[in-house]
Amino acid sequence: MAAPLLNPHMFRAYDIRGVAGKDLTGPIAERVGRAYATLLRRSYGVDRAVVGRDNRPSSDELRDGLVRGLRASGVSVVDIGLSPSPLQYFAAASWGIDGGSNVTASHNPAQYNGFKLLERRGIPLSPEEIQEVRRIAEAGDFEEGEGGLESREAIPEYVDLLASRFKLSRPLRVMVDPANAVATLTGPEALRRIGAEVQGINLELDGTFPAHLPDPQDPATMEGLREAVRESGADLGIAWDGDGDRMGLVDEQGVRHDPDAVVAIFARDLLSRHPGARILVDVKMSLTAVDDIRAHGGEPVFGPTGHSLVKRKLRDEGFLLGGEGSGHFYFAEDYYGVDDAVYAACLVARLLAEANQPASELFADLPRYVTSEEIKLASADDKKFGVVAKVVSHFREAYPVMEVDGARIDFGDGWALVRASNTGPVLTVRFEAKTQERQDEIREIVWEVLSRDPEVSLPEVTPRA
Repeated sequence: MAAPLLNPHMFRAYDIRGVAGKDLTGPIAERVGRAYATLLRRSYGVDRAVVGRDNRPSSDELRDGLVRGLRASGVSVVDIGLSPSPLQYFAAASWGIDGGSNVTASHNPAQYNGFKLLERRGIPLSPEEIQEVRRIAEAGDFEEGEGGLESREAIPEYVDLLASRFKLSRPLRVMVDPANAVATLTGPEALRRIGAEVQGINLELDGTFPAHLPDPQDPATMEGLREAVRESGADLGIAWDGDGDRMGLVDEQGVRHDPDAVVAIFARDLLSRHPGARILVDVKMSLTAVDDIRAHGGEPVFGPTGHSLVKRKLRDEGFLLGGEGSGHFYFAEDYYGVDDAVYAACLVARLLAEANQPASELFADLPRYVTSEEIKLASADDKKFGVVAKVVSHFREAYPVMEVDGARIDFGDGWALVRASNTGPVLTVRFEAKTQERQDEIREIVWEVLSRDPEVSLPEVTPRA
């Protein structure tokens, strides 16, 4: 029987992701599992892995295929069942199992699925290792073995940890929206255990995501939560994405606060215990967080975008806290250096309770900037990095340009970012300034340069924030 064909575009910088039933089937999942098990054994001497899955319609079949592949190549599997990604990270790290995968496509529509692959103690494979999994799978060069299979419950231990760490100093009413996804298994219960009165919308598990995409970074998906908070008189509103590793937040007035602002609040808390600490932020991060970290004695350090890259840098360079503008928050102070949005929700609830003031007041004194949404421009995978190189070359003659991940151009009173996406044929562009007028000016400067490049598909009208 011929081996199933693999779509090479599934193998991305942070994970494996594709269309279920087309790019990803049971036999393809099995082949990926064999290749991943082979890499674990050859590179790390690992022969056990924790496997979880989200609740998409395709996740059971893909989990089954992955498990068959892992076992056939000599890796024993601990199956934790339905699982947000942070729960799977927690299980692998706390149980000392150096390997694992969550079957998920995060915030993507229901027809997508994929695999997040770990190396050791909750840390993802590097981009190069993901490509090595692809090469092994294509070559069929697999280790042989007979791995075992056991089922184990992870949620009680996880919730117990959060309950012991984040007990509220006063009662809070929290409205949650897990978007019918797997964070409904851990988020509401964790908040109740720390002392919150929890109400919610879209709590029924439904992997077709009937209410809205599980993507709190899209403000449109937060409208239901905003309305529910206002109607209920809740103190706080929390939303989670499809696999529970990103968090969205609204205050008691139903106002959505960007992840950049949440990073600043978390940094203030950390710096109260670790004066002068370095805080890892991604290149998309607003000056709201950067300036506030500096104002409170911390050192913001820019790093690349992407959960696997951030976690490896956090581990390798000893950061205690990290954050991305996309809503990933990373915790390494007495935790495992992973992005965990339920952990983040419990932390912000504790900080709100301790502050003894409305949630809106937590954010009231942060520096204010006018920041655009992320703008995505079509650019072919084999051309997009060349476009960024040309942007760097043009602007560094007149402005400081940070090249950590793309080109972040410092205009003095604002900045622009042009970076090549690691997950698709697009450029990601973002602008920020102290006023809308100045942001518009910066946008036009960058737009004029990009408009000269035939490798970039620009809209007819400049998009506005």
